[in-house]
Amino acid sequence: SSGMVIETRARPLDRCRILAVAGHRVILGIHADGRAGAVGPVRAERGRHAGRAFFDVEALGTPRTTVPDTAPLIISARSQAALKDLARGYADLLAQEDAPPAGAIADAAIRRRDLHDHRLVVLGDPATKQAALAAFADGQHAPAAVDGKTAPRTRGVAFAFSGNGSQWAGMGQAAYSGDPGFRKALETVDRHFMAVSGWSLVTMLFSKDLQAEIERTEIAQPLLFAVQVALVSALKERGLEPQAVVGHSVGEVAAAWCSGMLDLATATRIIHARSTQQEVVRHLGGMAALLLPEAEARAAIDEADLSGIEVSAVNSPRSVTISGPVDSIDAFARIARKKRWALRKLNIAYPFHSALVDPIEEPLRAALGEIVCKPAAIPFLSAVTPETDAIRPDATYWWENVRRPVRFADAVERLAEQPVDLIVEIGPKPLLTTYIRDVLRAAGNQTAVLATFDVPKADAEPESIDTLAARIVAHGGTPDLDRYVGAEGTHLPQLPLYPWQLTAFVTPVTEERVSGTNGGGWPLAGTRLRPDTAEWFNLIDTDLLPFLADHKVENAIVFPAAGFVEMALRAALDWSGAEQVDIRDFEIVRPLLLDEGKSHETRVRLSPDDRVIEIHSRPRLAGADWSLHAKAG
Repeated sequence: SSGMVIETRARPLDRCRILAVAGHRVILGIHADGRAGAVGPVRAERGRHAGRAFFDVEALGTPRTTVPDTAPLIISARSQAALKDLARGYADLLAQEDAPPAGAIADAAIRRRDLHDHRLVVLGDPATKQAALAAFADGQHAPAAVDGKTAPRTRGVAFAFSGNGSQWAGMGQAAYSGDPGFRKALETVDRHFMAVSGWSLVTMLFSKDLQAEIERTEIAQPLLFAVQVALVSALKERGLEPQAVVGHSVGEVAAAWCSGMLDLATATRIIHARSTQQEVVRHLGGMAALLLPEAEARAAIDEADLSGIEVSAVNSPRSVTISGPVDSIDAFARIARKKRWALRKLNIAYPFHSALVDPIEEPLRAALGEIVCKPAAIPFLSAVTPETDAIRPDATYWWENVRRPVRFADAVERLAEQPVDLIVEIGPKPLLTTYIRDVLRAAGNQTAVLATFDVPKADAEPESIDTLAARIVAHGGTPDLDRYVGAEGTHLPQLPLYPWQLTAFVTPVTEERVSGTNGGGWPLAGTRLRPDTAEWFNLIDTDLLPFLADHKVENAIVFPAAGFVEMALRAALDWSGAEQVDIRDFEIVRPLLLDEGKSHETRVRLSPDDRVIEIHSRPRLAGADWSLHAKAG
């Protein structure tokens, strides 16, 4: 009923013979090595190009797919050179007058081809895709073409949520205006936030006064949280979800929501209480980034003996953040300059994660109240208690999130143990990528790290979320294809064939070349293993050379004298390169007795100085010394 017939006997082929099978046309293609393989149901003609056989294939039937023409086109190859050649093939396909729909091509490309290490994701309408593919093939930059290289294995993606310091006036505005999914998610957060705060995040996002207000924690932290939630939601619409999450300081609120421990309303209430209560400690102190390992930083603080300075965050094996009174931070900065330590005072007027925030403990706990939470659906790697697997994000946890030092380096070390091969920073601008790379490098981990949003350069357009998602996919993210590309269709079109990079893997011949003992030598003299030596080796026995068994003295098999002469002559001819040679003063010193079932190693040695030839042997694998049997010269 399937209409398929299995051939059970050989059929002669004249080039490409088209066989009628169950009323359909099926082609048998001849591979480069001469084997035949079924390709159908298709129609084809054979041709030749650059010395390689190929087939122009026409699919039977019109593609049936709901994938839109603007869906991302994902192609991949084993090398960058092959990826460029493949891009050229797709550009040529899209440029054809009778080209299949771009959506059908995108559908077939992701579902009829394996994903290799070097990837290219092409965005836009068919004309934009065609131009971007052609530009990429020519080595030119095209904004619609996003390429990347994945890890050797692609197991999953982790999200890392940035904290204070990543906010900036204007963040999220382009995404809100240009991406429906981002806008819908941010407006949902705004409704929850207005219910507890009385003011609008969306209004503040576009406020003319935001530049002056963005450094206030009661403004910055809720906006940061809203942008992070909206970005995660927009990526989820495109089928990209994390397999683990980690957060830095306030970034843990969005991370806890993303892990499934908190619903959005609860997470929004936490961010409001946290940011509002911390506003009380504004101007009580400051913070600075110090490029020293934790142990050295603590020793330096103890030696400085300045009031109130604490390590507030351990960001990486070589970087910490310190907090304390402004006067103490300024005094420590002077010490750092004398010691030639890299220290940078942060534009934060709050002494986060230090004893100066202790007065807000009770008010914060009261504002948080009872928190309803669930077990995490995906691993949540805590930067408060990295050694703990099961986290309960109650009021106590969020107070400790405010007061304790951020143990981000330890949390990333735990994250590196998860089955992920790509870490994506979720935030308005890159803040954690350097820290994460430092931690991974110290652990010998090769996991890639990507940023998402960033402050655009002058006169440059901010990157769209489509571009951010494409970068994640190009670097190893595995999206839900139905959400990212569209539902799989049928009768999908034929695609450009893989552009094999024909590279000859031949080791150049050097003086150190060693030839094998099997094949290429003479039956008796054997093989000259190295061209810079005058020695020939062989294995002989009556199984390998049965004619030797014919030469017997009484009942013993004795290697014939003519055989020794042959070995000497072959060695002399090979060494001299002459067409004929003379062997003089040839002498057989002792006979070579051959026992049935036992092999002997032989060695013919020619001395280039005095041209003396010696023939030795020893029982194989017996650990015996070489015995001299014959010599000449």
